[in-house]
Amino acid sequence: MPLSTNLEICTPKDTARAFVVAVSKRKELSKQVFNLGGGENCRITYENFLEKSFHLFGLGKLNFPPHSFANRNFHCGALVDGDILENILHFRSDTLDTYFEETKHSVPFFTKFFGTILRVAIKKHLLKQSEPLKALKTNNKVLLKHFFYPGEFSGI
Repeated sequence: MPLSTNLEICTPKDTARAFVVAVSKRKELSKQVFNLGGGENCRITYENFLEKSFHLFGLGKLNFPPHSFANRNFHCGALVDGDILENILHFRSDTLDTYFEETKHSVPFFTKFFGTILRVAIKKHLLKQSEPLKALKTNNKVLLKHFFYPGEFSGI
């Protein structure tokens, strides 16, 4: 996922609330499809989301080599029809702040402790999962075109 991708989360509590309330609002929701999102107060870039998450789990800075993340071809964004759903269900109560605060309190001490001690190994493992970086290292032109813009690398 590109680091600049805009995300809109919906916390587990708000998601559960939406589903519970939806049971009694079946008529209003019938034959409609909505994206479930937390709204304006739950929007963040993928990069900022990862930075905050890495900090909470003791993994330090988001310091991966260039091209570890794709620059294009991924989904997400602001879910504008989520506001319509909110007007029907009134399910939103959380924000990014409440999400990260709850996450902070849910991470056991030993998880953060071992995350801090093993951060280099954990990041090395995560880096091995990077498809864009694999494509670059193997010069896979098909995947390079998928993950990066034309002209970003010679030959694509």
